[in-house]
Amino acid sequence: MPDGTVPQRPASPAGEQTVADAFFAWAPAEQVRRRQASQEALARARAGHDEVRWQVAERAEARLQQLTEMIATHTPYFARIRCRVADGSGQAAALDVRVSNYARSESFPVPPGPREMLDVSHLTALADLVRHPGQPTLTVSLTERQLLQAGGTGRLQVTDAVVEDIEWDGERIHRTAPRFGAVFEDRVRRRLQGTASTSLEAMADVLDAEQSRILAQRDPRRRVLLLDGPAGTGKTVVAAHRIALVAPPDRPGLYVAPSATLAAYLRPALPRLGLTQAGTHLATPEDLLAQLAPALMRWVVRDPQSSWPADGVRRIRSAPDKDPGRFLAAQPDAFRHPAALLLLAVRTGARLAVPPAWVIVDEVQSLPAPGLAALGALAAPDAWWVLAGDPLQADRDPFVFADAARLLGPGRGIPQRVHLRQAYRLPPVIHGAAAALRQRLDPNAPVSTSVRWHPVPGVVRRWVVAAPGAAAMADWLAMAQSASHAGTMAVIVPDEMAPPAVDALGRALEALGSAPERLTDDPVYRGGLVLAPLARVRGLEFDAVLIWDASLRAYPDTPEAGRRLYTALTRARRLAVALVSPDPADPMSPWVSAWPSLEPTPAIATRPVG
Repeated sequence: MPDGTVPQRPASPAGEQTVADAFFAWAPAEQVRRRQASQEALARARAGHDEVRWQVAERAEARLQQLTEMIATHTPYFARIRCRVADGSGQAAALDVRVSNYARSESFPVPPGPREMLDVSHLTALADLVRHPGQPTLTVSLTERQLLQAGGTGRLQVTDAVVEDIEWDGERIHRTAPRFGAVFEDRVRRRLQGTASTSLEAMADVLDAEQSRILAQRDPRRRVLLLDGPAGTGKTVVAAHRIALVAPPDRPGLYVAPSATLAAYLRPALPRLGLTQAGTHLATPEDLLAQLAPALMRWVVRDPQSSWPADGVRRIRSAPDKDPGRFLAAQPDAFRHPAALLLLAVRTGARLAVPPAWVIVDEVQSLPAPGLAALGALAAPDAWWVLAGDPLQADRDPFVFADAARLLGPGRGIPQRVHLRQAYRLPPVIHGAAAALRQRLDPNAPVSTSVRWHPVPGVVRRWVVAAPGAAAMADWLAMAQSASHAGTMAVIVPDEMAPPAVDALGRALEALGSAPERLTDDPVYRGGLVLAPLARVRGLEFDAVLIWDASLRAYPDTPEAGRRLYTALTRARRLAVALVSPDPADPMSPWVSAWPSLEPTPAIATRPVG
């Protein structure tokens, strides 16, 4: 870290190529060394049966896997930070580091000395500058990495920061550019051109300028962030980065997903989102209930048909400590939702061994009120919170962010509500149809926009089918494969029709030689074509979506039905089709009547769509 001024111009691709060449010259031999170290550590762990040795073996394997992925993906780092730092005594020096997207730092020799890559996912030390490159002065702590010895305080003043994106083409540096510029847009565009994944895929390695401004607000009195935004605006990514920035890295935290399907969809992405703090635990309300009060599991009803009563939380809090069965027998089936039973377990004294220091609730509008009340009792008093969701994707009961914050209990500080308005995932046509539904559902809802450079226009259609059977399914498969390049596809049926409708559609598709997944009993989505009730696909995304039976009967002219249709529509990344009947006795839902018609039906299987 030599003294000197920081160059203010972006590095040239040729100059950056020297660093890239050094990495790829060093990595293969280092990979061999780590493989040998991992094997030796594993052998010692097996021989000693000692917990510490197993931890050493796990760390050695993780270091090997990280380097292996860096080599395989040809992307060892994606940004560069050049800045000046000063310690408490005022001594200044220049710093030049690369930023990787992995959970551990790497160091490799580049003449005349080593360069260290800081990771974004842990957000330690100077990686915060990648979030806020427009901030000229930033005070950061380097005690976690101990990269620099800055007196006894471990705090440095960072000034004159220059943050650049780096774009790769194989092992070659294609170009460098200022943060949030062309490289950022191109990186997101390339990911949008690909097919939807079976697990959450962040559209960008870092946040955009709007999201960064949200995270720059770190008032310790505002420990509850209410993160509001339509589908595709990056709520999950922002939530994860918020926690990585403010939560203590050495205390456990809790990431709550309302359903097992969403939890399985999120789990592979958590390390890449930075949630690698000690004790990070991803769980559903049912998981927490099974851990805290397994005796109550026999009462679980996963999809209650009754709405949650306004006084339901009060009734649970005043329930008798003993004989919960007698109490539940006198209540509607909404009280047997895992979230309600979790609050009942808390009412009787159940607690986690270590209260979480931070909590993220994803798709919070799908978590019944008693679930939030239970989490408020289980978390540490000084916990950081992110409640992320879209009120217009609420199911039976309307969702109000202010009510959700109050359910967490007193002493949580002043809630901060923010809106995300830039939609990346939804293409313009699908976003436009969704925005029209949003405005009809709530004329005061914040307006969002789709990025102007989205590579896919998107298709939204209502499809009139006289006989929705095997022939219609054959047409749908051809349509979806043409529009989505044979990517991920979902046939979504109303919750009230599942599982009989899912089974009937599955048999029709199997007769055509297809093998669809059924998301009714098994919650894990593995790709391809899936048949599912809406409750199972909340938070997921697919290249093509067929809304099976978009009739007035299935989606009446009520706000609840409109929210459900809006949720189904926003699961699509390329093609969204609503199936309706031509029978006047079975009219289409008014929520889809404004969608363009897909005509002529007989030609669907032989022509491209859109």
